[in-house]
Amino acid sequence: MQFLKANLLYIIAIIPFELVFSMYFISFRLLLLFKLFKLSNVVEKYFNNFHRFLENTKLDKILGWIVFTVIIFTFSLYVMDPSLNLFDSLWFVVVTLTTVGYGDVTPNTFVAKVISLFLLVMGIFVFSTLSGAISSYFTDKILNIDSDTEEGVNLLNQKIDMMDVELKVIKNELALSREEN
Repeated sequence: MQFLKANLLYIIAIIPFELVFSMYFISFRLLLLFKLFKLSNVVEKYFNNFHRFLENTKLDKILGWIVFTVIIFTFSLYVMDPSLNLFDSLWFVVVTLTTVGYGDVTPNTFVAKVISLFLLVMGIFVFSTLSGAISSYFTDKILNIDSDTEEGVNLLNQKIDMMDVELKVIKNELALSREEN
């Protein structure tokens, strides 16, 4: 009895209600199906927006170049500096490329130091390009919203002008009908 009291919630959770009360749970299944379709629309909209973001910023190409740069510099440091293992080379490249520079792993040979100098310059260019692409996307989006707003205001002004003309026609017809009465 104590076990049942202590674990009542778990016991209720394991009961297959859809099998026991199947005719009552059909409506709940339809609601779940509706939620699934609604969720799929949200996911599709999200991925469409994400795909449009990638197309506009060329972020997929930038990320491809970043991965390519990491691989090339990792293997070149691994080959040129025997004191670094593959993980240390990868760690050094990522830390240097992101311009964090912890300093826990450093190249020891002259050639590896020259490679790391190129990596430093590459890191500045890569992340400035990355941040520039993202900020450019959002700036374009803001400017596009402003142009959409401006177009909407122009459209509203045209409709107001048309309504003014219609109002004048209605006033004239009303004045004529008053004269006739």
